[in-house]
Amino acid sequence: MPESERGLQLAASRNAWESRKRKGRGGGQEYAITSLPLEAINAIKNRAAADAHISQLMDPKTAPAKANNSKVPSTQIGLLDAEARRESDQAVLLRLPHLTVKQVARFEARRAVVMAWYGFLKLRGMKPTNALYEGFVSHFNAGHLQANKVQYPELAPATAGVITSIALRTLQLWVSDYEKVGLAAFVDGNDGAHRKGKCTISVQKDLHDFTVAMVVANPHVKPVHPEDAAKARFDGHASIKVPSYHAFRRFLNEWKKQNAELFTAISNPDQWKNSFMVAQGSSSEDVLRLNQRWEFDSTPADLMLADGRHCLLGVIDVWGRNAKLLVAKSSRAVGVGALVRAALLDWGKCEEAKTDNGQEYVGVYVDDVFRALDIEQTKCPPFQPWHKPHIEHFFHTFSHDLLELLPGYIGHNVADRKAIEARKAFSERLFTKNEVVDVAMTAAELQAFCDDWLVRYHNRKHSALGMSPFEKAASWTGSVERIENPRLLDVLLAERIQRTVQKKGLKIDDARFIAPELAVNLVGRDVQVRLDPLDLGRVYVFHDGQFICVAECPERTGMNRREVAQKAKKMQAAEVGRQKRELKAMARKVNTDDVVQEILRHNAARAGTLVAMPKPTSPVNTAGTRAAAAATNAVDRGMHAQIPAAVQRHLGQSTPAPVISLPQSDETKFRQWLELDAMARSGQALPADKVKFYEGWQKTARFRYRCKSTCNVLPKISPSLAIINRREEQ
Repeated sequence: MPESERGLQLAASRNAWESRKRKGRGGGQEYAITSLPLEAINAIKNRAAADAHISQLMDPKTAPAKANNSKVPSTQIGLLDAEARRESDQAVLLRLPHLTVKQVARFEARRAVVMAWYGFLKLRGMKPTNALYEGFVSHFNAGHLQANKVQYPELAPATAGVITSIALRTLQLWVSDYEKVGLAAFVDGNDGAHRKGKCTISVQKDLHDFTVAMVVANPHVKPVHPEDAAKARFDGHASIKVPSYHAFRRFLNEWKKQNAELFTAISNPDQWKNSFMVAQGSSSEDVLRLNQRWEFDSTPADLMLADGRHCLLGVIDVWGRNAKLLVAKSSRAVGVGALVRAALLDWGKCEEAKTDNGQEYVGVYVDDVFRALDIEQTKCPPFQPWHKPHIEHFFHTFSHDLLELLPGYIGHNVADRKAIEARKAFSERLFTKNEVVDVAMTAAELQAFCDDWLVRYHNRKHSALGMSPFEKAASWTGSVERIENPRLLDVLLAERIQRTVQKKGLKIDDARFIAPELAVNLVGRDVQVRLDPLDLGRVYVFHDGQFICVAECPERTGMNRREVAQKAKKMQAAEVGRQKRELKAMARKVNTDDVVQEILRHNAARAGTLVAMPKPTSPVNTAGTRAAAAATNAVDRGMHAQIPAAVQRHLGQSTPAPVISLPQSDETKFRQWLELDAMARSGQALPADKVKFYEGWQKTARFRYRCKSTCNVLPKISPSLAIINRREEQ
């Protein structure tokens, strides 16, 4: 109910509540209770019941009796005087109308348990002890006290469905609180209302909106993704606390539960249409034309005919109530295809086919047939046959009509079947799953009977139409889509198999069927193959409901295999080239999602702030390390022994920082030598610290190797370099 006066007025106007002017002073409007929402009516009834109970508790005539029954033993009184207790209890009773139904129920249950405890104590004439408390709890949890309606008349009605068992400490706390504050001890002040629907995510608006937005963008998002994204998005926000993974999981589950219709509309619009779209009117009022909707069904029971077990399939046009029946060998997809073929040829094409979730209606075969004819197939929810009421009612009419007059409709009893089971009504057995109904007819005879019965049905007045189905269909003046060539239906409804396209084509019954189109992005993929019943050399190939080609067997049709192979290679190369160009173009345009970038940046930032703590270490002490230590000590003692004492003292007083020289590469040394060689050939004096390097390095093997690899590219080399090269060549 709206909380403001204006909101109530708008709701009354919008929903056309029945009202009248209020009599007496003040004016205003009075609204009929029956016009209010159902939740408001229930709340008023519960509040009225609670008020009546409270009035009974406060009635002076019944108050003394209640006081006597609930009187605390004299040994327990002393914390509250009689007057203070009476005022406190009265204040609690005045609060009850403002509590919720659950709060009132818990108040009555707790009060009844404590009063039963005092009665239990009084019967034994003893002071309360732990043994008595334990005995009371044991009897209550076992249900003995609730069953004793003489000594504890209020216990069972008050605690039913509210308190099924209690703990010893709980009872002691209730008794102690009651002796301190009276009836106020039994009132649950919160009742969970202060936390209902609230959690760490919902109380933070920005975090709540961000999480819901991720669900809208990806309805099937896992809880770990909103958690990572929230940590990245709100990193550094002191006012927002990002909870754990389990909090996100609980929030998502609760949000989807509370917003089931909205979530379904986001994640699966078709399912929302089937599950939540309001349909308070007639189930056929939205059907406005012939062949707009057909309903299909089959009998749950099998018919045991003279020539074997069969089943009965049916279809009805909702607008005109035209119907067809087919006696099929079994309720398989092929039987449904035969029924669809007969209806298409007689009535034309329908717009929508409504079926249940039986195996004969949800397979690939039926799905391909409906998709090929551009017929929308609508499946009823599982175990809800009332979503296709017209075919259900049609079968009911058929089973209760002339069929019960057929000879042998109750069946021929077998040895282990009881006579009473055989006498069950035929209509009941026909709609019992896994039932077998015996009919003393062949399949052809039963089909002829069904056709004759349909003629009578179509020419009889229909109660919902006000005319016969034949007259209703004849009254349609609009156009009807018809299939002019029945050969098309032979292809669509032909027997189909699943095959994988191989490099050499399709292998069917030890024969190879080839076609150039099979090489275009189909090698290694599964396709649907429909066999031509009139030509063993050709098959029709479909993929994802789309016609691909007619494949032929060269041995049976005489086609040129070489020409087909050449054309197939060209088509395959062209298609692969086109797809590669598209992939390269797409790769240039791809951009990473913002949320993913935030997660990665956040993880990188976190990784930069992590420092590994030093681990406790211990020196390696082995025979090898001890021997090496002894050697190094000996070397150190020998080195210091060769240095004069004065120098050692000087070094001890001031030890300069060692200069670390990084080793030079051979390339660097070679280029440095070339520069020095150029200076020598030009007559310049070499630096004193470089003379030793210039004269010594050219004698090394590395220098000779570098000369070999470089002499071919240098325009000029020094005489010494040329001499070295000639020596190497010799």
